[in-house]
Amino acid sequence: MSSSQRHDDCWNRIGVFGDKSCPELGEVNHCRSCPVYGRAGSDLFDREPPEGYAAKWTQLLAEEKEARSAGLLSVVVFRLGDELMAVRTAAFHSVRAERDIHSVPHRTGGKLLGLANIQGEIVPCVSAAQVIGVEMNGSDAEDRARVLVLRDVDGLWVMPVNQVLGVIRFDAQELSSPPVTVAKSPMTFTRGMFTWKRRDVALLDEELLFAALARSLHP
Repeated sequence: MSSSQRHDDCWNRIGVFGDKSCPELGEVNHCRSCPVYGRAGSDLFDREPPEGYAAKWTQLLAEEKEARSAGLLSVVVFRLGDELMAVRTAAFHSVRAERDIHSVPHRTGGKLLGLANIQGEIVPCVSAAQVIGVEMNGSDAEDRARVLVLRDVDGLWVMPVNQVLGVIRFDAQELSSPPVTVAKSPMTFTRGMFTWKRRDVALLDEELLFAALARSLHP
């Protein structure tokens, strides 16, 4: 669901992302200081889920995984802390330089880092490290110079990462089950493992990841 369906996105038409003709800009200087923009951010959390949303995820998470057919898988590889991970390009939207994350009063903290503006759409920014369960040392926690924008069927998600290493393709038959040590760790989002440049890469299960990201919006 786009922000324009949830709220009048005047910031894209007459605000700082539009023709800048809004008479309120002289007073507030930037749309993010305007009550209309703030209410749009609040609506992100207060809106009712789409019809059938809960049933759809219940079915997706309960159904048995189908056997993967042979062929090439296209994925985006990124680094989070010391771990290399990947998501299928079907779930990938874009990579951007780290941009301002705007906190949400009484809501930001823990997994939810705040809100980001992606092409005029207000998008939740979530700590992938906390959601997935990756331990970050001090330097990695500070050095997250890229944000990975992922695309769910219901919208976009922003996750700061340390590096985005590129798009690669590999034979799906090379995908192996996670080691027992991984399966029992917080990295329960791992769909399988493959080797790239002599490093183990965890391919994430987007269904589980997006469900966890959605849960992170609620206290």
